[in-house]
Amino acid sequence: MVNQDKTYPHLWIMVDDAQISLFNRISERFLSAPAPLAELLNTSRAFRVYFMVFSQGPRALSEDVLRNSAKLLMMLPDHRDFEYVARSMGLTREQMQFCHQWLTTGKGILKLRSDRWPHPIPITIPDFPIPNDVTDEEVAERLKDFQLPFEPRLDILDNFINLKQEKPDAIKLTHDEEAFLVRAYRHLEDFLTLHYKYLDLSADKGTRITRKLIKLGFIRTVLIHTGKRGQWKIVDILSKGRDYLNDNLKLKVKPRKESAIHEYAKLIIGNYHLKRECEVVIEGKIGHNIFDVIAIDPSGQTTGIEVVCTEARGKTDLIANKIDQAAAVVDKLILVTPDDKLLKILTIKLQNFYETQGGQIPSHVQLDVLKHYIE
Repeated sequence: MVNQDKTYPHLWIMVDDAQISLFNRISERFLSAPAPLAELLNTSRAFRVYFMVFSQGPRALSEDVLRNSAKLLMMLPDHRDFEYVARSMGLTREQMQFCHQWLTTGKGILKLRSDRWPHPIPITIPDFPIPNDVTDEEVAERLKDFQLPFEPRLDILDNFINLKQEKPDAIKLTHDEEAFLVRAYRHLEDFLTLHYKYLDLSADKGTRITRKLIKLGFIRTVLIHTGKRGQWKIVDILSKGRDYLNDNLKLKVKPRKESAIHEYAKLIIGNYHLKRECEVVIEGKIGHNIFDVIAIDPSGQTTGIEVVCTEARGKTDLIANKIDQAAAVVDKLILVTPDDKLLKILTIKLQNFYETQGGQIPSHVQLDVLKHYIE
């Protein structure tokens, strides 16, 4: 690759999967220097040192990376990652739809940091097979024939800039399909078969509706470990299904902040304690401590409940810190996992952590599994 003044950079520093914390969106908030990456990039250009960052999870990249860099977008497995980068490049909705079909192996969208070419450019990268025993000098000689010209083909660029795509026919669901979608949104705590029962749908018809909505990308089903026979599933409304509820049925549906299993667990645990005449608050706060569920029983004992849906890899110390803080504001803290496997992993991690500190898991902490709250 050649710079605008036709000179080569002295050094390329290649970062795979954004492993350096400086390029990470989350850790950027904890860096004290103002705009650290922007300063680094500006300084590096003076010495003709350039960074190339590769990532298949670009939503983890800091905004400074996206603002202060040329970008080459290829098709990503997660459409949310694709749209995150596409928006940072200024692609229109029509161009994004075009890219979903056009981007295959060897094709990409290039966005230069140059006032001369402010628009994204579709490019095709040539395939040049190289034998395994080739030397670096032979590779360099071979690549001379494939150096990318600075001037893009204007006809391709103009066509891409002016790309307009016919809007697909609007999806219209039947009355039963809409009723199912609305009930699944309003009653996340109900299992799939219970939706069929309340809507008076036969098993066959309910299954057909479920399969159609899954195929349309409106919903997905999530398996719940109940400890009982059979498969127990809840219905998770995806972004396309939420858009349909907003646009077609005029419901004010907000994006989900947490996973479906996390939201489901909070509802089930809250209902469990309500049936035992407890005062219940979902996502409650005591002092500076926030809990997924707070339950106060008739005797006045306060229980804080946290749902742990991941293995907490690298976060055991954070959970331990939460345990220490909770001791001052609640009588008991319960950590609830979705299944027995995760419960075992979390228990071992906490035991190992406290043993290294010369102690054991505090007595006010209880570890439990979600199936004990499903009635």
